[in-house]
Amino acid sequence: MKRIFKYTLFLFIGLIMAMLAITFLTKSVQPKVSFKGAPSLNPEAYKRLGEIVQFQTVSYDDSSDGILKTIALKQLYIWMQNNYPLVFKNAKSHFIGTGSLILEFPGNNNSLKPAMFCAHLDVVPVDMENISKWKKAPFSGAIWNDTIYGRGVLDDKSVAISMLEVMEKRIAKKALNKRTILLAFGHDEETGGTNGAIKIAHYLLENKIQPEFICDEGFGVMEGLVPGVKKPVAIIGIAEKGYMTAKLEIALEGGHSSFPKKENATSILIKALQSVENMEMRETFCEPQQQFFRSIAPEANFGYRFLFSNMWIASPVIKMVLRGNNKTAATIRTTHATTIIRSGTKDNTLPGYAQAMVNFRILPGETVQSVYEHLKRTIADERVQIVLQPDTISPSPISSTKNLAWKWITETIGETFDGAVSAPGLVLTGTDCKNYTSVCKNIYRFVPLRLNNDNLGGIHGSNERIATGNFNEMIRYYELLFEKL
Repeated sequence: MKRIFKYTLFLFIGLIMAMLAITFLTKSVQPKVSFKGAPSLNPEAYKRLGEIVQFQTVSYDDSSDGILKTIALKQLYIWMQNNYPLVFKNAKSHFIGTGSLILEFPGNNNSLKPAMFCAHLDVVPVDMENISKWKKAPFSGAIWNDTIYGRGVLDDKSVAISMLEVMEKRIAKKALNKRTILLAFGHDEETGGTNGAIKIAHYLLENKIQPEFICDEGFGVMEGLVPGVKKPVAIIGIAEKGYMTAKLEIALEGGHSSFPKKENATSILIKALQSVENMEMRETFCEPQQQFFRSIAPEANFGYRFLFSNMWIASPVIKMVLRGNNKTAATIRTTHATTIIRSGTKDNTLPGYAQAMVNFRILPGETVQSVYEHLKRTIADERVQIVLQPDTISPSPISSTKNLAWKWITETIGETFDGAVSAPGLVLTGTDCKNYTSVCKNIYRFVPLRLNNDNLGGIHGSNERIATGNFNEMIRYYELLFEKL
């Protein structure tokens, strides 16, 4: 017994020593660059960001935005041409679909593939029930206490204005870019990009334009949001989850509630949904998540560095921690949620029809087919028809972190945000990027926004705002990045 204990203790000590060695030998992968200093003030740019917010380019899920949004977009583009005359004089303008735009700035080396930068000009509606939570009117674009307020200043009009400000200045200075730069502005990202990003992708394919890389929204510079890391962490999405909605449908003969049957459409649906609710999806660290932990491990405090550096053995502990929060749990598994239920027409009539919508966000490594098969096995009732909705899409391919585009992006982050750490990550929500995977394999989902617990709720929420200091940094980021092209 003593011998077993002795060997066990020896193995345990050896394991700890090995883990400590790995921890301290894990080297930083951050680019060796210097912070370029605080950016200059841009009061005219603040004013223009405030003005573009005033165009109410609202996208509604039921497509009721129609004519009002079309008018707002037309007015916005007229305003854009008036405020950025050099951009529209020197760029080739390609209006796409019913309101999207590509601005093409030719480079002086035709052998280089273009770089494409995206933003969307539509915004989500304002919840009028929470209007009192706004310090300034949602579409005022008011500037107060070094802060710009309004729907879209974070998501995503500040990105469009930042890039336009930079290109206007570059043209004025006669600065030349080696490769062609494409600015692609979608107008319906918030409702899936059907008439925007999808048609932009078709345009690129038809004209045989293959970007070297694409940058679009995703993560930002996260402050105080990554456990164990005091520095700001710039997370660059190298992949995004897939999207699938399954309609569960039951059609039976109805009847009068005075003569109830053992089961009806509603009761069968409830049982199916209970099975779905209890359905367990496989937990795993997909490739983007593995790269994320490898990147932040050397930058974390000792406890987290020890865990993140030794995921080969510590992954169960990390999974347990992530499982404790619904937002972090979504990073390690395919999630599902029942979002819509319909059944019954009258209180004294047995329902003959019932349906529910179950939405899935699919982790890389899974496919639409594998999730569908798992759902079918879980319900295991032939009376329940499972119909996949047309907006289904598998997880995106994983973009490389070993190319020039990644080098340029991470270097520019370090030059713009003092002390920031860069790391790859997995985007959990859908972006316009999902529509561009057919035209480019290197897609990076990042915007140079400082995001923290104070302002994060403004995205799709109340009191959306951006500090003028951060807006200066956004402009500086694109200045430095475009210089590298």
